[in-house]
Amino acid sequence: MKYQIRWALIFFLTPVLLWLFLLIVLPHIDLLLMSFRVEDDYGEMTWSFSNYMNFFNEPIYWLTFVRTAVYSILVTFLTFVTALPVAFYITKVASPRFQGFLAMLLLLPFWVS
Repeated sequence: MKYQIRWALIFFLTPVLLWLFLLIVLPHIDLLLMSFRVEDDYGEMTWSFSNYMNFFNEPIYWLTFVRTAVYSILVTFLTFVTALPVAFYITKVASPRFQGFLAMLLLLPFWVS
């Protein structure tokens, strides 16, 4: 029985893991490799740390990064503060008849985007 469950788990997880690897891991590896490539004077691609040196030497790049990080943290906090009471209401206050409907309304923006 355990042998069948293990093979079923492998059978169903393999496509998902392959899909995640192809759509998330490989593009990130490609971006990492692209960040080290620079076009030289002759139009050929060479490996260099100059992109990272520009990032730390030019204030516009790291200030943009810091601003983006601050906004991300702020939005995450606001989402948590907003979603926690809604989740509490759905699980503890709403009648079981409407819990599924309210959960669907809560998840609908994630499906659309």
